[in-house]
Amino acid sequence: MNNFRDNTSLDLNYGQIIIKNLIVPWSIGVFSYEKNKPQRVRINLTLKTNWEVNNLQDKIEKVVSYSDIVEGIKSLSVNGHINLVETLAKNIADLCLDDARIYKVCITIEKLDVYENVESVGIQAEFSRKY
Repeated sequence: MNNFRDNTSLDLNYGQIIIKNLIVPWSIGVFSYEKNKPQRVRINLTLKTNWEVNNLQDKIEKVVSYSDIVEGIKSLSVNGHINLVETLAKNIADLCLDDARIYKVCITIEKLDVYENVESVGIQAEFSRKY
């Protein structure tokens, strides 16, 4: 006797896309020494997304591509100097929320080169889609 359910029509309310420890050189900061050259910024993201699990058809077009998100973030890094990490977080959240399947962005951004005896300084923030 088989005690396993037929899982062919599962419901999945949401999924999470995780991007960990993306390090990108960025011109960011309010101090004069931060404006002289780009510094390393570490970005961690959790993107909450709606998946139609029964309609995936094993096709990349049916899901949010983390590759597109990573490349999008890298392309933002060449758009000129940003003063605040909070502005950077909002810009990245806007990029992610441009995809209608993403409804929440949890982001940690750390500047790695600000202080000699500190591993990093930064922020954590959450952004949600307005309905």
